[in-house]
Amino acid sequence: MRTLLVPLDGSSLAEQALAYAEVLASRLEAKLLLVRIAELDDRREAYLTERDEEAHHAAAEYVGALAEEVSQRGVPARGVVRCGRAAAWILEEARLRQADMIVMTAHGMGCAGSAAYGRVASEVLSRAQVPVLLVPTDPSKSVALLAQKHPRILVPLDGSLAAEEALVVAKALADRLGAELWLSTAYPRQEDVSRRQMVLSRIEALSYLAQLRLHLALEGYRARIEVRPGPPAEVISEVYHHRDAALVVMATHSRIGRDWLPTGSVPSRLIGDGTMPLLLVRPRRFGWTNYLYLPSSDCRLELDGSGRALVWAALRALSQAIPDGEEDARNILRDLERTLLSSEG
Repeated sequence: MRTLLVPLDGSSLAEQALAYAEVLASRLEAKLLLVRIAELDDRREAYLTERDEEAHHAAAEYVGALAEEVSQRGVPARGVVRCGRAAAWILEEARLRQADMIVMTAHGMGCAGSAAYGRVASEVLSRAQVPVLLVPTDPSKSVALLAQKHPRILVPLDGSLAAEEALVVAKALADRLGAELWLSTAYPRQEDVSRRQMVLSRIEALSYLAQLRLHLALEGYRARIEVRPGPPAEVISEVYHHRDAALVVMATHSRIGRDWLPTGSVPSRLIGDGTMPLLLVRPRRFGWTNYLYLPSSDCRLELDGSGRALVWAALRALSQAIPDGEEDARNILRDLERTLLSSEG
């Protein structure tokens, strides 16, 4: 990643993104493009009044001073001023300058009081061709965690091809940051399903993440896995805070031009939480991975001798991969092994 674009509107709230972006750019050896937007209404975009020209000059001084300060601290930065619709210019500058990422605050840049996130941020998210990093209103803890030698990057997954595309971006960041990847997923709570189904869902989740972790290890990445019961947004927040992650990298599940963050979606809930930096990646693939499927107890499967041996070996390998303390999961796998062995008679 070579260029990070940071939109600014002159407010201290919008500037919060700059602190995080500066540390990230320093670690990535990237440059910052600070884009100061002076918004005009549609009727005034065709011409500038004398007052507008004065505002443009003030904006140029403001963004130039910020860029100079950042450059003096060792991160290459330049400032650009644009007059017009903020979201349109942010997207156009990202295209013209070939930015690799847009870094902005979710609750600044034209935030409407009751909106979950700002008007400008919403439009940028729905049309951006590059990942968008939304920084919390108080990024001080996140900045400190990002500056660590081996920061943690949380990657929430749900078994979909779309979600796994976030791993591509997360791996690129891990390469440059020396970061540890923390893969997480959620499964149903016991009050929502039977105990057996809950344990089977946990086994399924552990197996899925264990497979991904193995692939990452073979590629040379440090990765950990964690599964928790509960709604996905709650689980992501719990793991993020409990593990002191510096960043959450996750995919959305919609295509360009559509409502990227529909009300009630997991990303929109996390943005509403406002406590974690979220790098949102728009997926190119949709569908589901070969997520392990455990059939219900009334399912019957016909196997010959070699088939039984293969399934038994897989169950043994899965049992050994389950972390310590997961006795319920181990017991269910032992039951499945015994059932398989007894069927040989």
